[in-house]
Amino acid sequence: VSALWYDIDYMDDYRLFTWDRTDFPDPAGLNRDLKAAGIRAVAIVDPGVKREPGYAVYDGGRERAVFCQTASGREYVGKVWPGDTVFPDFTLEQTRRWWSRWMADFLRDSALDGVWLDMNDPATGFSRTEEMRFKHGAIPHERYHNQYAHFMALASRAACGRVDPDGRPFLLTRSACAGTQRHAAVWTGDNASNWQHLRMALPCSLNLSLSGVAFNGPDVGGFMDDTNAELLVRWHQACCLFPFYRNHSMRDSRLQEPWRFGPAALAAIRGAIQTRYRLLPYLYQCFFAHWRDGDPVIRPLLYHYGNSEYAHLDDQYLVGDALLVAPILHGEGQGAETIHHGVKYQERAVALPPGWWFDLNHGVWAHGGRVLHYAAALDELPLFARDGAVLPYYAGPLRNGFMDLSAVELHLFCRERPARFEYALDDRETRRYERGAWGSAQIAAEIQGERLKVKIAETGHYPRDTVTFAPVVYGRPELAEIELTVNGKMVTRAVRADRRPWLCREWAVRI
Repeated sequence: VSALWYDIDYMDDYRLFTWDRTDFPDPAGLNRDLKAAGIRAVAIVDPGVKREPGYAVYDGGRERAVFCQTASGREYVGKVWPGDTVFPDFTLEQTRRWWSRWMADFLRDSALDGVWLDMNDPATGFSRTEEMRFKHGAIPHERYHNQYAHFMALASRAACGRVDPDGRPFLLTRSACAGTQRHAAVWTGDNASNWQHLRMALPCSLNLSLSGVAFNGPDVGGFMDDTNAELLVRWHQACCLFPFYRNHSMRDSRLQEPWRFGPAALAAIRGAIQTRYRLLPYLYQCFFAHWRDGDPVIRPLLYHYGNSEYAHLDDQYLVGDALLVAPILHGEGQGAETIHHGVKYQERAVALPPGWWFDLNHGVWAHGGRVLHYAAALDELPLFARDGAVLPYYAGPLRNGFMDLSAVELHLFCRERPARFEYALDDRETRRYERGAWGSAQIAAEIQGERLKVKIAETGHYPRDTVTFAPVVYGRPELAEIELTVNGKMVTRAVRADRRPWLCREWAVRI
């Protein structure tokens, strides 16, 4: 567990910037204890303010005239969680300043690590949304409807800057428009626990990624309705390498924690989650490359391969340029399936681009440039590493959010191509990288006979030797020796056999 999310029930009668002190007598103490255990705390914040004289947020906002109005100049009143509700007019600079002060105080006083912006479409309940106007009632609703969430995110990001000017805030928003990705991540809203919505999750997130919204993802498992063991497993497998990854469901749906669906489902979901955490160093590098070069974290195949057969392929994706994910997106009785030795396998076609790919389900090389007919058991996710790939991998203990990334393994997949990678180096906590305080390690690896030669050269404006790299090689059992050169210093040693976990499997490696 690396994060705990507070939904709307934490509030006192749905009043913004409050806590129900019966259930949460000391929220700041609780959140500090969670953080000490490696668990970050994220609270939901809606834009709607309870219309209640005597409630400080409402009284202060009304005094400053920060709420949206109707054409007649009255406060626009919606009907959402708090009952009668007014809405900040985020198009006004004074409203954004007012909001950022309230939110900054709330974050600081509650010791929260992140904010989850919801209902900011804006959702107004049974009231007529078109009657909500902006700029003190002068501007019609349609002018800023699509920008409402954007301005809310802008004000909320300013609040995070008040709390920690040099930190990297976590903001998540349900609604957004072009440019919101500068301020917040986006999740794709209230989906349902069914196979159709699982299938839709891939093209939705891929198109967002191609549109510049790299940090995005759905509610894993589905928000509405009831999931089942098979569906929940396939949701986790399909999305475990998405930029944003969260299991989330509504109050009255079937409880969706993985351990509620039996040992087989729990083991499969645990394998997917652990694989994500092992690959967090690689995902971080994909995020850094997005900041540096603009490349999305997850990509359709057409991003790198121009073949016409990939133009409309939206049921598999690439993570960076090195990993191909082809999840199972149908359940029992919905598509091709086989039974072998009493184990049921779901079948699908996998378009494998040209070149060699290492199959991380079966531990073997597969030749690309063709369509594979692939069968996967419940605990299997079709996952392939490209020939020439370097995957930074965390091999240490997994305990909540604690990860010592001063030691990173470089998982090398070299069959016919040498491996190349640029590993960004920075403090991973502050925004100093924006001011140039980062470096890179240029990694090159190739196999010559029984010898693996790896060269790592660090450059840039970051201290050297802050990360220890350990090469790990797949699919080359003949290797006997490694020649490792780091910043001009060479060592030669014998390699040894070992194993590394992927999903619910372990594969032989040379280290």
